[in-house]
Amino acid sequence: MESTRCLAVGLSAGLGLGFALSLAMGKQRVVAAVATPAPEPQWQAHAEFLGDAFNWVASHAPWFECSDEDITTTYYYRWRLVWLHIRRTRFGPVLTEFLGHVNWAGPAGTINCPFGHQAAEARWVRDAGRMLENYTLFWWRHPKADRRYTWWPAHATLEGFRLHGRLDVLERLRPHLEAEYARWVERSTVPTKGAPECAWQAAHDDGEENSIGLDGCRPTINAALYGEAAALATISRLLGASAALVDHFEADARRWQAALESLWRPDLRFFVTRALPPPASRAREIAARRTKLGCLYCYGRRRGPKACPPDWPAGELVDVRELQGLTSPWYHRAARAEHAVAFEQIRLERGFAAPWGVTTAERRHRCYNFSTWCPTSWHGPVWPFESAKLGTALINALHDVSQRARYGAHVRPADFIAFLGTYARMHTQGRARDVPAGTPFVGESFHGDEGYWLTRELLYERRQGDRNRGEHYFHSSYVDLVLSGLVGVHVLLPTDLAAHAEAERSTSPGFGAGGAALLVVEPLVEIGTPAAVTYFATSGMLVRGRQVAVAYDGTGGERPRYGIRGLAVWLDGVLVAQAPGLRRLVVRL
Repeated sequence: MESTRCLAVGLSAGLGLGFALSLAMGKQRVVAAVATPAPEPQWQAHAEFLGDAFNWVASHAPWFECSDEDITTTYYYRWRLVWLHIRRTRFGPVLTEFLGHVNWAGPAGTINCPFGHQAAEARWVRDAGRMLENYTLFWWRHPKADRRYTWWPAHATLEGFRLHGRLDVLERLRPHLEAEYARWVERSTVPTKGAPECAWQAAHDDGEENSIGLDGCRPTINAALYGEAAALATISRLLGASAALVDHFEADARRWQAALESLWRPDLRFFVTRALPPPASRAREIAARRTKLGCLYCYGRRRGPKACPPDWPAGELVDVRELQGLTSPWYHRAARAEHAVAFEQIRLERGFAAPWGVTTAERRHRCYNFSTWCPTSWHGPVWPFESAKLGTALINALHDVSQRARYGAHVRPADFIAFLGTYARMHTQGRARDVPAGTPFVGESFHGDEGYWLTRELLYERRQGDRNRGEHYFHSSYVDLVLSGLVGVHVLLPTDLAAHAEAERSTSPGFGAGGAALLVVEPLVEIGTPAAVTYFATSGMLVRGRQVAVAYDGTGGERPRYGIRGLAVWLDGVLVAQAPGLRRLVVRL
């Protein structure tokens, strides 16, 4: 996708004309944009589908449509899913993972494992600041809230702030986020002979039980701690904290980045787990069976060269590529551009590529899809939880202007839009037991080759527990991938200048001027590919108190679908930036 730089610079009230300053090839040119109104939301078209959720979704969510019917249908299904999972408590509203009761859930059915995904969806709610603050505070307000699983509340809080812009929310959350980060550092850090100390986690407490690599210093927790430290450094800077505190978190971020890089296997060109026993700090949880070690439901002794999963020697970097070694490092922006070769595995049939998505372990490995009796295993099936992390990882890599030239050989917008289309069709065309064909559905794990919801099928076959427990399962994100990826909306803060000063100055005129945040619209759509999206629009998006609408029409028809050709951005109903094709548009908020 060609990148050009556009900045809204004015509006003539008398003529009603918006003007966009476009900087291309280092030359300035002014393009007059006609006073075209923003696209009108067509909510009634979705009334029957949304059912009881219609009023809430129409009041709280941005309207969206695109040329891919499956992507559009799944978008509204996923907003209905958010509505279904809202629970009111005396501590404020929360979001659940399961609609029904499961015995490992905490109060009000809460589980912190999917919090990052749920917060990514909730940040697009029109009162996102209030909703995210209440839900985040719940984890410390409720005396019995259970925070056992890997999560990233500081990272999620900062991503939410980019959209709602409320410093008072950051101020109230900061002491809890700092304390939670310190708790995870204390309970997770282990020394490593001949390598930097790293963070240990059980596969089960990553929400990834029965993975091939099992327990140890996993890319997940080390990347997440990098993301938490980096987010806390930014939050501290935004709130005017001392330089010493900012330096502390920045130093910790470098520490966790070094830990992550120690998990890189050059021969595999991938981040993998280092097998290690748990630290003494986890002994009590292990004794209480809250932290579960090894392979659950692996019966008998595992022997021979093909024993699966292997009994990995302590200190060894395991020999299997698992999707978490790609997703988490880029989800949390912890990986460097030189590691981008790892993305090639999502396109390889012997890697993670499957007809219905991306598998959780590489298909070439001897232990791929090893047999257990556990219906929620991570040794091969497609999991929306990890697929959604991959979507965000792709977005972060593709939106990184400072490293775009180095990423280009390994990852491109066509990868993202192909991924998103397949992910959407899992919801709309994937088969699920006792669910009528054509009815959108998301469950726990999915069969990547045969196209059905696997965990649900296994629970039906084995008659184990509640066979419908994973119905409309909220363990992943999707709306966020559409709005921040396909539409390409993200916000640059003045604090981002420190990380990408030269790149952002060259691509975003006025970056950081006057402390202003910048709205960036950079659609991850590539025309001419099999999965191409030829038009899209969204409106009713609330970003830092401004009403934002975006539309793109690349159909080339005689009558433009939204009254414009190419890409356009509106603020508060006024057309402020426009380009004839897919470009990077930047508008000062």
